[in-house]
Amino acid sequence: MKPNPRCLDRGDCCAHALLASQLDFRTQKSQVGQSILDAGHNIIFYPAFYCELNFIEYNCGAAKCYTRENCEYDFESLKRLVPEALAGVSNQLIWKYWACTERIMDVYHCGVIYASPEYANLVSLKYVSYRRISSSIET
Repeated sequence: MKPNPRCLDRGDCCAHALLASQLDFRTQKSQVGQSILDAGHNIIFYPAFYCELNFIEYNCGAAKCYTRENCEYDFESLKRLVPEALAGVSNQLIWKYWACTERIMDVYHCGVIYASPEYANLVSLKYVSYRRISSSIET
């Protein structure tokens, strides 16, 4: 969908554009965000619908895979398996997920388009054999 040209020129085509152009609205933090900052933590907002940039998504994916493979399809087994699955994701694997998201961010930062051949060459894992990963991927 093309953006409204009036929004690009003046920013007063609709209430959303008008409010978004106001300095006090742009600098105001949400109540939840402000509470987190007041507690001494930082907040990183990832772009919407870019789950490949959030390495925690990979952790959850690994935990879901373990849960599916071991599930007995009742609530009691889920209560037992989910904490077990989350705890089973090793720190080494978490760091590998982080390194993967860093590679993807670097590729986006260079202006490469998602799913282009160049993207696939720069981001995708390149396996030397089914038993080991090439040294360019290991971190």
